[in-house]
Amino acid sequence: MTNKELNQNMIDLKNEKVSIIIPIYNSEKYIEECLQSIKNQQDNNYEVILVDDGSKDASCDIYNKFSYLTIRLPVNKGQAVARNKGVEKAAGNIICFVDSDVVVPSDWLTKYRNLLAKYPEASMICSGYNKSKGSSPPELFALYESQYRREQLPLYINGATTSNSVIYKSDFNDTGGFTEYYLNWDNYEEKRAVVASEDGELGYRLSKKGKKIVWSHENQVQHAFKDNWKDYLVQQKGFSRDAVLSYFRYPERITAKNIYSGEKIFSQLIIIIGMIISLLPSIFEKKMILVTLILEIMLIYSFYLVNKRFIIYLRKKMKDYKFIKVLFWLFITRIVWIFGILLGIRDGLIMKFNEIVNKGNQL
Repeated sequence: MTNKELNQNMIDLKNEKVSIIIPIYNSEKYIEECLQSIKNQQDNNYEVILVDDGSKDASCDIYNKFSYLTIRLPVNKGQAVARNKGVEKAAGNIICFVDSDVVVPSDWLTKYRNLLAKYPEASMICSGYNKSKGSSPPELFALYESQYRREQLPLYINGATTSNSVIYKSDFNDTGGFTEYYLNWDNYEEKRAVVASEDGELGYRLSKKGKKIVWSHENQVQHAFKDNWKDYLVQQKGFSRDAVLSYFRYPERITAKNIYSGEKIFSQLIIIIGMIISLLPSIFEKKMILVTLILEIMLIYSFYLVNKRFIIYLRKKMKDYKFIKVLFWLFITRIVWIFGILLGIRDGLIMKFNEIVNKGNQL
């Protein structure tokens, strides 16, 4: 692209209104700082649409101070539904998605306009996190793990993340938006929509249509990660469950490269499952204890080798955190993934069963 073309793109995009969609659910701890950072934007050609997804805390009292357009859902329906409702009301041709626990820099919108001008072929541009709101070990662990798995992403990806991203409204609508579905469609108006990596699915459907999604490291934001290990592990279990449920809908995504590809997930899970299985002989035969011990040591070492580069990366970032702790929490996280996978398989089978039943009832 010539400088003249780039400048013309930037002029055209500067005239386009941006609609910033922020889903809110019990966000009283974070929402004020998030909205203040939006208010501080250097670029003022935007609107903000808040979607209160059935909050029960004081979020309403806080966001009402900002006088932004607000949509209030009577019950908690989940982020897929909330974001779709926001886009329906959007006046802009460019949609920015950001989470309520994120703080954006003052040039955030300016950078996204510049990136859209720089990559005119892109339908969507995603970026990540460069700061954690807190500095507890779980928060830093989550931040650096996120940065590590995304540091070697290619320019074009076939997944997406919508905690910090921009997309053309026409391309969003062309894919049908975020998928809203339920394990059981009875009385679904009163239920929370099933979460199943809806942002990843959106990116995948965009890619299937031949549209480009750009990953950029140039417009990262601050994020509030879980500040204790219990909440962090519960979140990880949910992530793995949601991913598996999404694979029931799009099984081809299992082998597709996405924003999590760098973690060698399947290798790690196979090692951990091997460790669990290798314990079984010693339970039934005490003579096998020594063999079991040798197998466990070999598998733990294999786990270390698979994660060696990541562990070294974390140790450099978390200098006060000892090697054994990094390895321990990494290992525990992967065990939790297995529980999440089992939940995903259970819910995926329920979903497929209900789909078959519903189709049968419609015939």
